[in-house]
Amino acid sequence: MNKKVNRSIQFKNGSFSLILTVIAIAIVVLINFIFAAFPTDKMTFSTEGTDLYSLSDTTRNLLNTQVKNDITLYILSDSMGSYDDYSVNLCKAYEDADSHIKVKKIDKAVNPAFTSKYEAALASDSSVIVENSSSKKYILVDFNDMHQTKSDEKTEYKTEKYNGEGLLTSAINKVSVSKETRIYQLGGHGEPLISKENYALLCDALDKSAYSLSETPLVLSEAGALPADLDILIIFYPAADISENDLGILKEYLSNGGRIAIIHNNITLLNGSSGSVSYDNLYKLINYGGLMISEDFIVENDYDHYMSSAVNYPKELIIPDYGSKVSKAVTSSGKTLAAFASPLSKFSNEGTEYEYTDLLITSSAITSFLEENKRLPANTSVASVSKLSGASKKGSLFVVSDAMFFNLSAIFGSAGDAATESNIRLFTEGLNIMSDNAVDSYVPVKSFERKVNIVADGNVLMFSLIYIAVFPIAILAIGFVIWMLRRSR
Repeated sequence: MNKKVNRSIQFKNGSFSLILTVIAIAIVVLINFIFAAFPTDKMTFSTEGTDLYSLSDTTRNLLNTQVKNDITLYILSDSMGSYDDYSVNLCKAYEDADSHIKVKKIDKAVNPAFTSKYEAALASDSSVIVENSSSKKYILVDFNDMHQTKSDEKTEYKTEKYNGEGLLTSAINKVSVSKETRIYQLGGHGEPLISKENYALLCDALDKSAYSLSETPLVLSEAGALPADLDILIIFYPAADISENDLGILKEYLSNGGRIAIIHNNITLLNGSSGSVSYDNLYKLINYGGLMISEDFIVENDYDHYMSSAVNYPKELIIPDYGSKVSKAVTSSGKTLAAFASPLSKFSNEGTEYEYTDLLITSSAITSFLEENKRLPANTSVASVSKLSGASKKGSLFVVSDAMFFNLSAIFGSAGDAATESNIRLFTEGLNIMSDNAVDSYVPVKSFERKVNIVADGNVLMFSLIYIAVFPIAILAIGFVIWMLRRSR
């Protein structure tokens, strides 16, 4: 009888242990399912200076507004069938963020014909092919372009920056739009060429934003007319005035819905050589578009608008407030920067209505550079978009009145790089406003620098005691209590 009782007790105890074990396993499985349901960019972390797997607000906004068809991200393996963790985790973050995005891994050794179909046979290992499943339009995002490297003192190459999100977001935008916006740059007036050699960051931003830039200058005196595929014309720091013939062509282009961006250089004023270069016709074009540039420079007297240590910079340096459209389109520098800016104001043409968007404005404490202590109108614009909204005129004009807007490194060295990137973000924002339905798709390159987490010696000792002593003793104590309770039965 006693044996039967003991067996019954042992059976009950064993059953109880089995049930607890099953419950524990079920809890672990449930927890895994719950965490697996979270987006990849929320559950995957990198040890670099920035979280390389987190999608920016720019990317999320583009996915929500631009992507209408299914898009597949094909991740190519290396020759051994392995995949780059950065590419895999980042692509999964896109898949988690939008139901239209699908990720597929392609083993090049198992499926060698796949890359030839996409003209990607020479693509680097772990590259990504972005394809619109409906139009079959695709873009190859090369692994070497995502991982920007430099040689160190041992002549070895190491990754310095990661451009994965920037390139993938740009590719998704490009395969989603029906056509890219075609940009030409006016030539024949001493304009510097916007090219990858001269303005690499600007060209990268235009490309990421689905703008197709022609690096061949458009000289109207030779061409005689504007190209049929022209969407936006850029007049970039002309050293001489445009001709009467150019003015006539460009005014007609604006009236018929054309888009012109002008970046103007008044730098000769600093040398006291006002009037040495006349821009009468260029100013007439700007006036026709509803804006006016004053031949002066803005002196910002509010030091809250300066960079840190700006008191050591020339007083003609200004760092204006943001306008209404760019507060979310800036980088970690925190502010755009205008070094030698001329005042922009509204210009009224009889019979023409305008819609204005000020992208970059000053504080209320500004004065003239040429006339000392002369007050200038508060919140003067440095960058503005003007849209002709009359019944017969539908064009758009975007003007930036700063001489060093895209080359702040020439003044501040490496300290000006971040501000230059912010300025470029502002410029692409102005182009987007002119293009009406364009969506911002410019994501800056992320740093690959690793952060070192420093823990105080006292904290190290405390954490060591917790893991080495407290936890094991607590577990033993709980086990001992359970054993005593069972023994008392």
